[in-house]
Amino acid sequence: MELTKEQLAGWRRQGLSNVKIAEMTGKSLGTVNMLFSRYRIPKRSRAVPEEKREAIIGMKEKGLSTKEIAGELGLAKCTVNNYIKEAGLRPEKEDTGLPEVLVMAVPRVPKPIRTEICGHKYWDVTDFFIRG
Repeated sequence: MELTKEQLAGWRRQGLSNVKIAEMTGKSLGTVNMLFSRYRIPKRSRAVPEEKREAIIGMKEKGLSTKEIAGELGLAKCTVNNYIKEAGLRPEKEDTGLPEVLVMAVPRVPKPIRTEICGHKYWDVTDFFIRG
């Protein structure tokens, strides 16, 4: 069974992936890829449809969280946040429990220090020290 340009274009409009088309038709993925290339059928759009974009913005304006929107629309939280930012709205920040500014280490001039741990002698030549 030879796949026609019209069949492939129709499946592309439905948003089917090349892998799914290969499974449906019993052809190899390489054959399906080659046919799309031969017939010059453009790649499928991976963007979120306009209806979903509008739904994301509407739900955010109603006060739903990013996690709730993502769950209801079947999208990743990152995707939802990207479209919220694109619309000029501010996504909520997840509470990590950490302060806004956290100083982990402070640079210093390396100064070799000889130390002894469990009877073994070491040179400390690190460039950072942690504030206690």
